[in-house]
Amino acid sequence: MVYFETFERNLPPGPALSAGPATVVAGGPVTVTWRGATGSVSSDWIGLFEPGAPNQAHKTYQYTDGTAAGSRVFAMNVLPGTYELRFLPNDGYAHTATSNAVTVTPPPQTTLFVQPAKVVAGGLLTVTWAGAPNPTPKDWIGLFEPGAPNQAHKTYQYTDGTAAGSRVFAMNVPPGTYELRFLPNDGYAHTATSIPVTVTAS
Repeated sequence: MVYFETFERNLPPGPALSAGPATVVAGGPVTVTWRGATGSVSSDWIGLFEPGAPNQAHKTYQYTDGTAAGSRVFAMNVLPGTYELRFLPNDGYAHTATSNAVTVTPPPQTTLFVQPAKVVAGGLLTVTWAGAPNPTPKDWIGLFEPGAPNQAHKTYQYTDGTAAGSRVFAMNVPPGTYELRFLPNDGYAHTATSIPVTVTAS
């Protein structure tokens, strides 16, 4: 019995996981660090889970490439809530370590402001945006006719990856009613729409 207890005390520690930051906006990055993965192989993997979920129900995962210690960056493209990371050896479904809890919060509301709301055709319109979550250099603002699909912009400008800022649009369009939309990362799903802008002939 004494020999058994001594043997247990001398066992090498298992892998350890930590994740940070512990609170992140949906879509934001979380860095997961592991260490102490002795006997690691390239098919060891780290998965993202809801607490209590079975190990087959990962939201996303990444392999460790067989290193005993290292880190990976996970984009938290999940619904707001609480999550955890788990270390699972050799493509298996028995985890040997669990990270601290990570809380994913809703993204801030992106807003668009225009000035003036009425402009002569060919005139200048200033568009200001704020609250862009996880901004990228490929976020863009497009000019549209109300009801038009997001692929049917009249003109557009990139935001250059800032969460807030402004752009000046030359309204070289026929008289009518228009709107501006904010679309993240070269995509076609807009997250904000301005008030209507009226373009007049004179």
